[in-house]
Amino acid sequence: FGFFGLDILVIWWAFRINFRRARATEEIWITPSELRVRRVSHRGHVVEWVLNPLWVQLDQKTDPEFGIEQLHLVSRGRRVAIASFLGPDEKASFAKALSAALQAAERRRLKAERDRQTQDAEDAAEADESGSAEEKTTFSFNMTGERREPQQ
Repeated sequence: FGFFGLDILVIWWAFRINFRRARATEEIWITPSELRVRRVSHRGHVVEWVLNPLWVQLDQKTDPEFGIEQLHLVSRGRRVAIASFLGPDEKASFAKALSAALQAAERRRLKAERDRQTQDAEDAAEADESGSAEEKTTFSFNMTGERREPQQ
C-alpha cells in the first residue's frame, strides 16, 4: 500500500497536464483581403500570422500509407504549419474545407474588382466619401476542422 498514494498522484498529474494542453487553439479566418491564423498555446501565448489569400498555397506532405501528415500555408517564402493536432483523416477534411474557403475568397475578391472597374468615376467617388466598406465573409475553423460562423 506504500505506493498507492504515489500512483494516484502521478495519474492526477498526467490528467492535469492533458487537460491544460487541450486548451490550445488554432483558428483560421479568411476574407477576400486577408487570411489570418491565430494560435493560442496551452499557456495562453498568442501567435498570429496575416497573409494575403491570393498568394497563399496549401502545401500537404502526404504518406501513401497514412495519408496527410503535415499541412502548411505557404506565401512569399513564409511557411506556417497548421492543423498539427489533427489526425490524417481530419487533416484531409480540413484541407478540403480550407481550399474551398480560399477559392471562395478569391472569387469574391475578383468579383469585387470587376464591380469596381465597371462603376463610373462619379459612383466610385461617392462611395469613397460615404465610407462604404468592402464586403467581408469570414470563415473560421475550429480544432476539429469544422467550419463555423464567426463570433461577432
